[in-house]
Amino acid sequence: NACGSDTSVQTFYAGEIGYAEEWVGGLSLYPNPAQSRITLDLELNKAVALQWRMVDAQGKTVMQGIEGRRSGNVRKEFELQALPSGIYRLMLVADGKVVTRSFVKL
Repeated sequence: NACGSDTSVQTFYAGEIGYAEEWVGGLSLYPNPAQSRITLDLELNKAVALQWRMVDAQGKTVMQGIEGRRSGNVRKEFELQALPSGIYRLMLVADGKVVTRSFVKL
């Protein structure tokens, strides 16, 4: 726009909040608290198109991504060096369901 600010909007599908037991067989987020990185271990009961979003305590998105269609055991590491200390939530979305886990960044 004319004032030079970026007004782009990113859409993230939130779906129904709740435990998605039909696609999540197991979920672990460690270490918690974390310093420079945190690891997600996820066991998927079926193939799903997986999205994720990390938000800070104010609800601002600090990271997000799309993993595509995945199944079985999934491991993903998140680099946290650029984030200030605080409480964060990692939200995983698939099949219109959201699974959320909180963690502390030291």
